[in-house]
Amino acid sequence: MAREGAEMYYRHNIFSWDADHGDWKLFLGGKVHSLGGVNPYEHIRDLEIRVSYEDDAGSIFSHAKKPEGELWLYESTRNSLTHLSLLTQPKSISFRLYTSLGYRNKANHRIFFNIMESLRDIVYDLIHAGAQVEVKHYNRSGGVRYLVATEGQDAYPMFKMSRQEWEQEKLEQGEFDPSKRYILATADHQATIKKGDEAIEKRWGFKDRSFLVARKIDKPSPSPGSSVNPEINRLINAHASSQHVYNDDDDDDDDDDSDDDSDDDSDDDNDDEEEDESDDESDDDSDSYDSDVGYNSNMADAYRSNGWY
Repeated sequence: MAREGAEMYYRHNIFSWDADHGDWKLFLGGKVHSLGGVNPYEHIRDLEIRVSYEDDAGSIFSHAKKPEGELWLYESTRNSLTHLSLLTQPKSISFRLYTSLGYRNKANHRIFFNIMESLRDIVYDLIHAGAQVEVKHYNRSGGVRYLVATEGQDAYPMFKMSRQEWEQEKLEQGEFDPSKRYILATADHQATIKKGDEAIEKRWGFKDRSFLVARKIDKPSPSPGSSVNPEINRLINAHASSQHVYNDDDDDDDDDDSDDDSDDDSDDDNDDEEEDESDDESDDDSDSYDSDVGYNSNMADAYRSNGWY
């Protein structure tokens, strides 16, 4: 009786953990002897995993200054998420990625896609195992991005390969070498950016550095049988009508500026160093951020209090 109750508990509940906390890995893979030897991973179907690369802990920006530290950072995430492969009946797996990457710093484009690389294997494996996978990216520069094509949402699909394409990639990559999967910082700043842009376009199909530019805040869509908190709606509507929210023309201007920077190599050398220094200072202080990117602390607090941010 106790065993049946435990199986029902794991099968019909949604579990939520932080990827960098070890307790969820022990829970997922550990056998519950007191309940007849139930293996949670055989019954858990619905999971939410939070992956945080926010600067309030200083982790991403301090580690990213040295290649060995940066590699460790991404690999710790990837290794942690491999435990999800234990699931025998994955049904709905939701990843919540939190970052605070300023779009003005060109290095952040590289960092973002390195983070994507740490998610790549497990997300594709789950998708092609038949699970409904959602990857939502919350960036401090504004808005929510859906990184797996989601019906009814404005998606920025990152994980588009078919099962056949994914199996072929795994076959070709052979034995895993993490140092070849990431674009790590080098002493030659410009060479790193150039190498990163080329690698990102080839592997992910993105060549526009404006990917992290602030967008209008997306209103969360209620799931069937649920409703959106009216206080959140009020804050979103107030924020959307404020003068600091980007419109389409603003985004186009940012894209043009990015293109102009890449066309002028002589100016770029000096500007990048100044941008990186100023942006690192901005990113290291979570309370110091340009008002023109549409960051609203009241709305962010409301998101956090409701578990959406």
